[in-house]
Amino acid sequence: MNENNETVSTPYTIASFFGGVGGIDLGFEQTKKFSSVFINEFDKNAQETIALNFPNVKLDRRDIHVVDTENDSNIDSHNLDTDLIVGGFPCQAFSVAGYRKGFDDERGDLFFELYRIILKHKPRAIFIENVKNLVTHDHGNTFRVIREALTLAGYYIKWKVLNGKDYGNIPQNRERIYVVGFSEKRAFEAFKFPEPVELTKKLSEVIDFEGLKEDKYYYKKGKQPFYDKLEAEITSKEMIYQWRRQYVRSNKNGVVPTLTANMGTGGHNVPLILSEFGIRKLTPRETFNVQGFPKDFKLPDISNAQLYKQAGNSVVVPVIKRIAENIAEALEVTSRKIPPVKITKNIALFHVKMSGRTEGDSGFVEQFSTLSKLEEYCNNNKIEVINEDEYIKKLKGNIASDFYITLNPFDDYTGNSTMWFNLPKEQKERYKKFITNFASLSEIFNQKKEFTEDIEVLQEKVAPIVNSKFQETVFQHSFNGIGEDIKNTSYDASIIVDEKHKYLVGLKSFGYKSGKQKIAQFKSVSSSWDSIFSKIIQNSKNVENDREKCQEINEELYKELAIKISTLRNERIESSKATLKGFKYSNDDNVKAVYHYLLPSSAGERPQIFVGETPYYSIDIENIVIEKQSKGKFIPENFNFFDGKHHYSYTKSDSQLHMYFDKTKLEEWDVLYIADPFEFFSNLEEKLEINEVGKDSKGSLEDKLSVSWMISNKNKEVEENSGYNGFYGATKLDKKDRLPRIQQILNRFGSQVNKVLMDRIISDLKTILLRDWQTKSDRHDRNIIRDKLLEFVEDIGNSELLLAVSNLVLRPVNEMYIPIPDAKKFHTDNPDFFGPGIGTFEPGTSKLALPSEKRIFHLEFLQSGDIIDAYINQEAGKAIQSISNQGILGEWILHQVFRLRDREPLTYKRLEELEINAIRLTKFKDSVNHIGIEFIWIDENDIPKDAVGWIKKHAKIN
Repeated sequence: MNENNETVSTPYTIASFFGGVGGIDLGFEQTKKFSSVFINEFDKNAQETIALNFPNVKLDRRDIHVVDTENDSNIDSHNLDTDLIVGGFPCQAFSVAGYRKGFDDERGDLFFELYRIILKHKPRAIFIENVKNLVTHDHGNTFRVIREALTLAGYYIKWKVLNGKDYGNIPQNRERIYVVGFSEKRAFEAFKFPEPVELTKKLSEVIDFEGLKEDKYYYKKGKQPFYDKLEAEITSKEMIYQWRRQYVRSNKNGVVPTLTANMGTGGHNVPLILSEFGIRKLTPRETFNVQGFPKDFKLPDISNAQLYKQAGNSVVVPVIKRIAENIAEALEVTSRKIPPVKITKNIALFHVKMSGRTEGDSGFVEQFSTLSKLEEYCNNNKIEVINEDEYIKKLKGNIASDFYITLNPFDDYTGNSTMWFNLPKEQKERYKKFITNFASLSEIFNQKKEFTEDIEVLQEKVAPIVNSKFQETVFQHSFNGIGEDIKNTSYDASIIVDEKHKYLVGLKSFGYKSGKQKIAQFKSVSSSWDSIFSKIIQNSKNVENDREKCQEINEELYKELAIKISTLRNERIESSKATLKGFKYSNDDNVKAVYHYLLPSSAGERPQIFVGETPYYSIDIENIVIEKQSKGKFIPENFNFFDGKHHYSYTKSDSQLHMYFDKTKLEEWDVLYIADPFEFFSNLEEKLEINEVGKDSKGSLEDKLSVSWMISNKNKEVEENSGYNGFYGATKLDKKDRLPRIQQILNRFGSQVNKVLMDRIISDLKTILLRDWQTKSDRHDRNIIRDKLLEFVEDIGNSELLLAVSNLVLRPVNEMYIPIPDAKKFHTDNPDFFGPGIGTFEPGTSKLALPSEKRIFHLEFLQSGDIIDAYINQEAGKAIQSISNQGILGEWILHQVFRLRDREPLTYKRLEELEINAIRLTKFKDSVNHIGIEFIWIDENDIPKDAVGWIKKHAKIN
């Protein structure tokens, strides 16, 4: 398609991924030298826009993780054998809006899915668009990986940051990085990014300042609580403004600020204008105009929120067109498709040239089988090779430089995130055998079957049975998994294939033709949302429960709930990931979360079980959009939402979150039913083999002794000043040293801070540090005074003063220990639990008998396999502490497992939110001083036999 909707014959074909609304494809086609033949886009609303504007292009609507994989029967792979592969993979993982998570975010792996397809089809050229800070994210490491991966694939690449207003003649301040790669060096050398052009297009050409728009676009007194601030600050009809949550910002440079995906949905970056009809936000059509889309580009009949999101996620089309014109000229240098360089030797040498952070190129030079051959080549050609650290320094310093770097071509840059393909083949076969053998007995469980002696007919009438509990057990057994004993995380197992492939797995089984599936429940915390639901119910009554009106009037309330639910859901996911990463984690740890599911065929069909998988994404809160309920019984308190990856629904009656799963098949297993299952069961006894209970890596089942206890006390409180909240206790500074330290603060900051403010600080410090706080109630009062003081100092805005005061009144931020309930009784009853004699006391005292070096044991975090040396400490042996650094436990447990901010106390409410309320210690008798630990959930109505502490007494009472 071109600007005139004409179909043109072009020499170069494009396959597009993360297509959005087709902005990249449109820019290329406007040159009349390219034709888009394939677009992949997962967002269903964006799919509508693509379908309207590219009716003759193959539209693939699936998640890229399943596109063109080994078992993808839904695609003709030849459709992807195009001249170009282009993609603007979602920017959230690398943008400020995505909190600069990069490859530590699940969305970061989307680049590797695009890379997988590039490796397979080897196009003549590649084109990638992303956010400006992609180059500098994670100190340059994220872009380094992208650059290295593309270069190792044999592509010569160039990149540059371009601003839409300078290179597209569009009045929008929009900086993006563009990466162009060629398989042929001559095309690479011929390609140049376009030169800047003068901005001549006026705001009035893309924004209608004169016309009257629909009432919904205008801001009015009484409609927005901040309208008075808007009215006072928005005074010019020739300027673009923004509401920045607390204040109005005027854009004095005469262009529209960068459009974002959250425009119009409560975001802070909504462009506003003043016309003779009042203050209003831009219409969706105007935002597309600001991106350079032609006036005849069709917009579908979907919500404005979705249209704003589409425009904000898209590209500046004229910039794309100008780059595409130069790509076409470069491709014309060669008349045939030349495959990328194939790197087969151990060491590859590459040349990199950078004009600071915003522009550069990289390409293959030579490859070598040995280091000596590389050194010989470099000496003969006077080439100096730098290492990765030196490269990062150049990037940080924004230094223009020209250098050479070596890479290992066998590094794993494939990024294959599909767990199933990374599991050992023999383990998968064993799993398949267990599942299909169980399913072969399905006929006997079909109570409503029709009697027939024709086995083939019978098989057509019965659907294979997959028992979820059996599936969970055999999955863990087949893949050496560990069961996740946490209440409602939906993680049923964790498995470690190798150091590069660690997975948290949610197991599901449901019919191939079934709909949404439960993925989480929030009963324990749902009452905190009652006030919002009350407003929804009242609003619905006001419109007589009309389906359309109810959903419209409650949309913002639904979104508020969706954000709360999603935030909690994400916290649970990250907490579970932390248990698998362990305390030795780093941002490079490759822990992925996936749903693995088995899909039995329907009754009356050929008996089969299909294997499915989808990434267990955190919910993308920035992109949440409420979806309308168009079918079924309408209940105002229930709602649906979409985050750009998955479709969700929440039902209030049972506090459950559901998700719709992709049904793409990774494998298909035929199920052969046993001809006479009754005969099988009648003879089962003869086939049984009595085996000794199997050994596992931690010893036999009989050789394990475990204890579990609640983290909170019987009053549902987590102790405020000790244990997990040890950092919240009083300072350990000797009393004789406290007044001099207070004087030091006065001497250092007295001249920097207003005297009245400083007097308040000094007075509170003396109260906190010099008074005796004897009782638990006293200490609680002290903490209140301390917290208010820290808030007061923070408001002053002197970061050094805040640090000095914090260090004086607080313990180290990660200080904590694991408390043992009824410690003396536990040790007396189990003196050798942690090791020989560790739990013994001096006669008649609560003092541990052994010296600290004799109380050491190995503490293993079972999910991750990490081991540290810990010891029993404090009065009555009440504390489990790490030997080398008490803070190592705090950093991992407080910040990673419980997802707490610095110095945020752990509370019972937090335990309920994460649905982790207990720990279990396991002693393995086949090794010395070896204790396993895991975080679990204890149901007070189903207390485990190994429980100790107050929960055990509670069980006896009941």
